Amino acid sequence: MDPPTNGTPGRDVLIKMIKTQMDNDHRTQDHDARRDAFLCLAVTIPPRQRARVKAAMGPLLARARIKGSGRDHHASPDCTAAQHGHHQQGGHDHIDDCNGDDFDVAAEVEARLGLISTLCVLGYSDVCDVDVARALMAINPWTMKANIWSEKKLLAQKQLSLQLAFTMTLGLIHPWDWSNISAETPEYYNLAHRVRADYHGEDFTSSNQSFWLSWEGLHTRSLQLAGLIAYILKIGGFDDTPRSDLIPLLRGTTSHSKSTTATLSSQPSQLKIPLLEKTLNGSYGGIRGQSNSWQEWYTSRVRDLVSTIDDDEDGGWYGYYVYTLTNTDNLNPIGSKDPAMENIHFKLDRAPPKSATPTAATAKKRSPSSTPTAPQKLPLEARACQDGITRSFDFVGTVAPATGIVSMRKNYVGAHYWDYEGVMTPLGIVGEWGKEGAGFNGYFWLWRRSWMGGGDGTGQRTYAYS
Repeated sequence: MDPPTNGTPGRDVLIKMIKTQMDNDHRTQDHDARRDAFLCLAVTIPPRQRARVKAAMGPLLARARIKGSGRDHHASPDCTAAQHGHHQQGGHDHIDDCNGDDFDVAAEVEARLGLISTLCVLGYSDVCDVDVARALMAINPWTMKANIWSEKKLLAQKQLSLQLAFTMTLGLIHPWDWSNISAETPEYYNLAHRVRADYHGEDFTSSNQSFWLSWEGLHTRSLQLAGLIAYILKIGGFDDTPRSDLIPLLRGTTSHSKSTTATLSSQPSQLKIPLLEKTLNGSYGGIRGQSNSWQEWYTSRVRDLVSTIDDDEDGGWYGYYVYTLTNTDNLNPIGSKDPAMENIHFKLDRAPPKSATPTAATAKKRSPSSTPTAPQKLPLEARACQDGITRSFDFVGTVAPATGIVSMRKNYVGAHYWDYEGVMTPLGIVGEWGKEGAGFNGYFWLWRRSWMGGGDGTGQRTYAYS
C-alpha cells in the first residue's frame, strides 16, 4: 500500500488512534459502527479506489456548475462529454443522466465533498488536484445563485461551505504544472470579487451576513482567501508555497512539543480524527464522511496548531502578503506582491491569566473541583523576522486559543508598522493587513516552512532577497 501524506501517522498508528477515539465516543461503541469505520478505512487506502473517487468528481462538478448557473442542463455539451468520458473509464461509481430527474446533484456533491475532505485529512491528498479545485472554485455556494443549495441549507449545515473551501485550497496547492493556466479565469475572478466583498462587508443579505459572522463563516472566508493567494503565487511562478502532500493534518500519538509541558489552561485538546461510514444501498460509491466528525477534527486541529505555534522543530513559519486579489488600476492582474516573509519563530506566552484574590462570595460559588478558566487570548510574538523590504521586523500581538483569531502588529525596526488581523486554519494563518482606522491594504498567508518541502524545512530557496 502506498504511503499517505508526509507527516501523517502510519496506518497502524492511525488505526490505533481511531480505535482509541471510538472507545471513548458513545456514538461509535456499537459493533456495526466500529466494523464499518475500519472497513471504510481499509477500502479507501488503495490508489485505484481513490482514483475512482476523484474520477467521479469531474462530471459531477460539471453538472453542479450548470445547475448553479441556472442554465438549461439538458443541452450542455460539458455535461454530456464529462458523462461520456466517465462511463468510458469503466468506473464503479455510476453517474446518472444529466437531466437530474433520478438524481439529486446537490446531495451528491455534499456527500462526495464529505468523503474527499475526510480522505485528505487521513493523508490521501491525491483525491483532489488542481482540476478538481478549479471546479470547486466555480461552484462556491455564496457566489452562485441559490440553484445548488438554498441559503437555508447552507445556514443549517455550515460545515458544507467550510469543507468546500478547505478541499478547494488543498487542491490548488497540489503538485501541478501551472504553465498553461490563465491568470484571469472566470472562476478565479468571481471568487476573488466575492471574497473581497465578504472581507469589506459588501453585498450582505440578512442570511449570508449571519453566515459570515459565524465561526464557520470566518474560517470559510479565510480558507477561500488562502486559495486565492495560492493561485496568485502559482500563476506568478513561485514554488515556495505549501504542498498538499506535505501538510500533516493529523498528529501521531507519539508527537510532542514544548506545548505538552504547558499550563493546564493552554494544553491542546485531543485531536479528533474524521471517520468514514458505509452508505445505504451503496450510494455515492458506498462510503461517506461520518456526520459531524470532520468538523470536530477541524476545530481540534485549529486549537492544536495554536497550541504548537511556537514548535520550531520544523523550521518556523514562512509566507507572503499581497496587495490586491484582482486587477486594479492596471496593476498586474494576478495581484501585486512583495518578497516572502521568513525566519518567523513565534513565542507563545502560556502563563495562566492573573486573577484577583477571590472574595468570600465568589469562593462559595466555585465548586471544589473547578479548574481555572482558559484565557481568551494569549500573548504572541516573533522577533527578528525578515523580508525583502526593510530586512528586519517583529510580530507582536495575541492569539485566541478557542477561535484561532490572531491579531498582531508588524513592526519594522526603526521604521513603520502594519496591523495584521487573521485566523489560524489547518493550512496556516490567513487574513488582512493594513492600519487601524485607515483601512486594510491587502492580504497575507503564513504557513509552516516544512510544508513547502524538505521535511524539516531546510534546503529551501529563499525568496526574500531574490
